[in-house]
Amino acid sequence: MRRNRDLAVAGHVARPAPVQGAAARADTPGMALSARHDAASTRVAVPAVGLAHLVLLGGAGLVLYALWQPFYLVKLPVAAFARIGETFTDPTLRLYASAAARNAARINAEGGVRVSAWDAFERIDVAVAALCALAVVVVALRAAGHVSRDVARHAWVLGAAAAGLVGARMLKSPVPEPMADYVRLGRGSLMLLAGALAVAVGAWLSAARPAR
Repeated sequence: MRRNRDLAVAGHVARPAPVQGAAARADTPGMALSARHDAASTRVAVPAVGLAHLVLLGGAGLVLYALWQPFYLVKLPVAAFARIGETFTDPTLRLYASAAARNAARINAEGGVRVSAWDAFERIDVAVAALCALAVVVVALRAAGHVSRDVARHAWVLGAAAAGLVGARMLKSPVPEPMADYVRLGRGSLMLLAGALAVAVGAWLSAARPAR
């Protein structure tokens, strides 16, 4: 009887404990495969952002910022105001002309009248912004695999066209030749040109990247 009790105790010790929880599910081939499948199905493919994309986005941001910066700096004709005042015989008009000359001199000392691209142009500013935005959209669609490389490799032309428009306006004086000395380019013109060129370079570099 003692021998039977010893065998019963030994059998109880040797009996393996049931495996519960995540370990049991992991040891089951079907459930493990299902878990891996669920994890893979919820994974979202995000296009990688490289140096070319950063150059492109930085150029587009610079273009938008530069459109609000002074494209032209206009100097006011202080001497002309003074000469006009000398032609008046009315003391009150002379006083107004003298005040206008002083205000013009003060404005010129501060750099002149600042005229942004939005204020100076009617269509070129909108065209430059639209061309750069379209280049960004084409490259983004290419990175997501929705546009072929044959289409995306021409996106740099959009940025180059925007830079060409800006360069043409920089070379052409907005006023007649006798008044050309009163107008000079501001920092916004150089920033706008640099931004458009960055968009062209970024789009060109992005075209060589494989779609993710």
